[in-house]
Amino acid sequence: MRAVGILEFGDPEVLEVVDRAIPDPGPGELRVRVTAAAVNPTDLMLRSGQLAPYVAEFDPPYVPGMDVSGTVDATGADTLFALGDQVMAFVNPFRPQGGAQAE
Repeated sequence: MRAVGILEFGDPEVLEVVDRAIPDPGPGELRVRVTAAAVNPTDLMLRSGQLAPYVAEFDPPYVPGMDVSGTVDATGADTLFALGDQVMAFVNPFRPQGGAQAE
């Protein structure tokens, strides 16, 4: 899938479109086909490097994005959602899978 990637910290010019593997959701998780993802102030701080310590253990590219809406296209075990549900979510971008600015 295509995603916004931060390969190095800096100005907006460091953002690139990158290809990432399509993740499978684990227990209690959903996979959302993104319709819209907002740019949160935290995303700007991550891109600039102000939040680098929070992603230091992960390999770039870092995928920003906390605020997202879309359609559930896969579910893990123990979820209350069904395929096709329309959802909005707050995503923690400080995890190896990255944030919401992806397909």
